[in-house]
Amino acid sequence: MIFQDCHSLVEVDIPNSVTHLGSMVFYNCTSLERVVIPGSIPEIKSATFAECSSLYDVTLGEGIESILGYAFYNCIALTQITIPSSVTYIDEAAFEGSGVEL
Repeated sequence: MIFQDCHSLVEVDIPNSVTHLGSMVFYNCTSLERVVIPGSIPEIKSATFAECSSLYDVTLGEGIESILGYAFYNCIALTQITIPSSVTYIDEAAFEGSGVEL
């Protein structure tokens, strides 16, 4: 399922039954403000939430292991995020252009 360029999407709560999100699934969803990603998804792929300029509230579930490059690229409203202890890899460009500093 791809929601790329869905400008009316405001909130996403991904169910635990989802085990994979592809790259750029929510790319350029400019109204997206809040997302909950369960631990059943082991990896946040490249550019999954890139250009989601209104995204400010992200909940990452315990079980997520890696956050790849540009996953949250240019999410300018995102200024803080709690990374669960299960995350063992964060690409250096995962939060590029956002307000998050690792």
